[in-house]
Amino acid sequence: MTKFKLIARKSDDVEDVLDVLNEHKQTLDDLRIAVEYMEDDEILNLEDVEGNSCAFVLDNFEGEVFESLKERNARIWSPHVLSQCFSVSKPLPKTPLIVHSFAFEGTCVSFSGMTKEEKEELARKVEMMCGAVTPNFYQTNDLLIAETLDTTAQKYLAAIMWKIPIVRPEIVDHMWKCGANAESLKNAKFLKEFNVPVFKGCVVCTSGLSPHERTLLGQLVEENGGKYSAAMEKNVCTHLVLNAPSGEKYKFASSFGVKPVTPSWLRRCIENGIRYHERRYHPDPEIANKKRSVLKETSKTNKV
Repeated sequence: MTKFKLIARKSDDVEDVLDVLNEHKQTLDDLRIAVEYMEDDEILNLEDVEGNSCAFVLDNFEGEVFESLKERNARIWSPHVLSQCFSVSKPLPKTPLIVHSFAFEGTCVSFSGMTKEEKEELARKVEMMCGAVTPNFYQTNDLLIAETLDTTAQKYLAAIMWKIPIVRPEIVDHMWKCGANAESLKNAKFLKEFNVPVFKGCVVCTSGLSPHERTLLGQLVEENGGKYSAAMEKNVCTHLVLNAPSGEKYKFASSFGVKPVTPSWLRRCIENGIRYHERRYHPDPEIANKKRSVLKETSKTNKV
């Protein structure tokens, strides 16, 4: 008598499913797990798909069959989940209901600098890879996933203070496609492949620098993910690099929404892979030396 059933699709795109089930046939028999293959129409018309008596093995986590099963609270696993569990004698997952892989198992992430829709899509994938997602950012988080290193974002400032790795959103799709081991997310060398370019999202112009200095600065900015502009365009340019608080560009920087910084800001950001808060590198010493925390008081509660 079987105590559990795996239901797989008969459709032509399930070679991986068939390979895994055939490879682990003896394990399935030992665990008294039955396997049944169904046409898509049969799966869509099943009445009872909830509960702990069955799971659906899908290679494709999108489309009509997947959406229908998800809506009806069915248990859905990818063939990779079965392969990993059977290979290392890992128990089949009880939660969450939908498991694509264990790639984010034991990893808690938060998102910054994305639209609501982008965050929701990434969170959905992280959770289907057994990860946890928090809307707030805590000192116990393992990763901050961000589009840019935004010094106005409290989560970014907290991640720097708490020494929590900051990675690009592409890491989620990479883990989704390759089904990497969760240990990868603890590996600094692996995470470095997904570093956010330090000047991504920055448009930098200069004032008072020599032609050679401007050329070199432009190259450094673009090599590190930013853009160089000869002109300071309002609401486009983000940073003005200069040695002294003077000149036409400096005069209009504030009203143009541009942050003035010294060349040392640029160099230090590149050296350490961190976008430092611009105020500390303001060309006006009085502004740069002001004692003012750039992180809100909420950081003292280990949450932002």
